[in-house]
Amino acid sequence: MGVDWTPERLRICQVRVTPGFLFVAALLLYQSTPSFLVTFLLAAALHEGGHLLAARWRGVPVRALSMTAFGCVLDFADGALVRDRDLLSIAAAGPLCNLLFALLCVTPWVGQWHGAALFGAEHLLLALFNLLPVFPLDGAVLCAGLLRPRLGERRAEQVVLALSGGLGLAAAGAALWWGGDAGMRFLLLAGWVGSNFLQKVLPHPCHSRRFPVK
Repeated sequence: MGVDWTPERLRICQVRVTPGFLFVAALLLYQSTPSFLVTFLLAAALHEGGHLLAARWRGVPVRALSMTAFGCVLDFADGALVRDRDLLSIAAAGPLCNLLFALLCVTPWVGQWHGAALFGAEHLLLALFNLLPVFPLDGAVLCAGLLRPRLGERRAEQVVLALSGGLGLAAAGAALWWGGDAGMRFLLLAGWVGSNFLQKVLPHPCHSRRFPVK
């Protein structure tokens, strides 16, 4: 039996890049080096690949991957049946992929390569950041999904929103406390969390075709 190598068969989904994403990438390039940006984007691509593979494994068709300034969003195909356990698997797959690559980078086989420590640190940073219970990160989706059976959909979302807002206020307080470059980074984080909080970008997982991933 031959293998179907046609573009229609190989294509996982469409990739949409917004101007906001390009602005964030340019900002990262300004704040760092080209080599750091390349390895960081590679780690982010592997993260998104984990989400896409999990969606394929769970049988959830993905129409497009939208890359925005607030993160990446999986657009599920119209009419796709997305169960709670499917969302939990898809959300956990991205950080899990980063953690696996972070562990791989400290093994004797990979750790001796030049740049392995930096690449592993980027994976670890992405995993920990995405596990924060902040909209629209994977941690918020996981937290809401785990709370929903006990609290109900609306109450679970309210709890995660409260956690998200609290972390945003904590980041703003840290910005005022430290000041300088560190304070500016915390201020940017607080602004990012606050903008997502106000927009309430987390969809209702049982009804929406859009799944926010970072």
